[in-house]
Amino acid sequence: MTIQILTGHTSFQTAHITPDYPYGFKLRCKRAIWIETATKGSGKGQQRIMTATTNPKRGDIWNKPKASTYSLFKILYIDPDTGYVESTGFNGFHRTEFLEEWGPYLTEQQTKIVNAYAALDRQWEGRTI
Repeated sequence: MTIQILTGHTSFQTAHITPDYPYGFKLRCKRAIWIETATKGSGKGQQRIMTATTNPKRGDIWNKPKASTYSLFKILYIDPDTGYVESTGFNGFHRTEFLEEWGPYLTEQQTKIVNAYAALDRQWEGRTI
C-alpha cells in the first residue's frame, strides 16, 4: 500500500474534513485539518498543522483551532495501515533519513529545501568549531 499525500488544504475553508472523529470517550464530531504558512515574523514561510473540531454538545459549532509548532514545511497524508490523517514535517535535521522515507512524495520546492540543508552538511563535514 502506498501513502496518499493530501494537498490543497491550506486554510480552514479548504481543510480536509474527517466526518467521524472521536470527541472524548463516547461522543463523535467532525475534525478539520490543514497546513498554515506563516506570512510574517521570524517564522515567515514556515508551516504548521492546524486542527479544529466541532462540539457535538452544541451542534455544528467549531471549537477554537489548535496549532502545532512550525517546521520548514509540513506534509499531510493518510496512513495506509490505519486510514488516519497524519502529518510529518522537515525541520532541517536528519536530512538523509527524511529523504529516504519521504523523497518520492516531496514537491520540487520541498526537495530543494532538503537538498540545500544536505549541501550545508557536506560543506561543514569534518570541521570543528
